[in-house]
Amino acid sequence: MNYQYIIALLAMLLVYFVGIYFMKYIRHFRLFNLIFICAVFLPYVMLAVTIYKSVGFYDWNFQNVLPVANVSPFMFSLVPFLLVLPKR
Repeated sequence: MNYQYIIALLAMLLVYFVGIYFMKYIRHFRLFNLIFICAVFLPYVMLAVTIYKSVGFYDWNFQNVLPVANVSPFMFSLVPFLLVLPKR
């Protein structure tokens, strides 16, 4: 069994819950948005590269990791714009 996926999932869940807990203490929302984007996007890219190396491009496992497979492309492409959108 490949434990890299389980470790990546646990790391993302940990960052998610820690981020939710510390949201009430954050006063600079632009910095929080940057940290949030890095905490979500970078592990996703690392996981996608790991799956690509493991199974190759044409395998259905890798095809389902891509943003157009299971996440709306509209939502995925809007993540970087969180830094420039107005408050709330």
